[in-house]
Amino acid sequence: KAALDAAGIEVKTNLEISQGLKFMALSKGDAVGRLVVIDKGSAMPELGRSDVALFLGDVPPTAPPVAAIITAQVQTYNSHLGIKYRQDKTPYFYKAFSDDDIAKLKQLSGKPVAVSCAGEDGTIKEATQKQADAYLKSVKPTGRVRLAPNLSENKARSYAELAATCVGKDGKWD
Repeated sequence: KAALDAAGIEVKTNLEISQGLKFMALSKGDAVGRLVVIDKGSAMPELGRSDVALFLGDVPPTAPPVAAIITAQVQTYNSHLGIKYRQDKTPYFYKAFSDDDIAKLKQLSGKPVAVSCAGEDGTIKEATQKQADAYLKSVKPTGRVRLAPNLSENKARSYAELAATCVGKDGKWD
């Protein structure tokens, strides 16, 4: 910091850069799930695929897979979670909520909500349990999913080594 200051290079934080920003889509999509409101500074509760997490503070990098994430604090677009949720098509957005908006959302805490993020705006609306159940059914894997552990492995392998032993004749990872 001292060297940057001495060189006349101004440094701004993510919050300073995004001052005045009202909305940012980190990942687009639609989802339905139970709203869980996490107050700023609170410990993250246990969250699952059927939850819509509304973080009123920063989103921890350890946030698990959920139906959707909404945050009231600007996040970094290319963060680990931003990339992961884009891959999974999980709605994830920042929105500058008014105190009134937050009070209304807190009234929905524990209830099903529908989340939509198309890129220009993100919405959270009350939903029915039937809608939440239908959404969860639509994203749940069909058939039996079985991962075969290999407990004999005891070293880290390079990508090339893994590809040589784990990619089938069809070119897909086994």
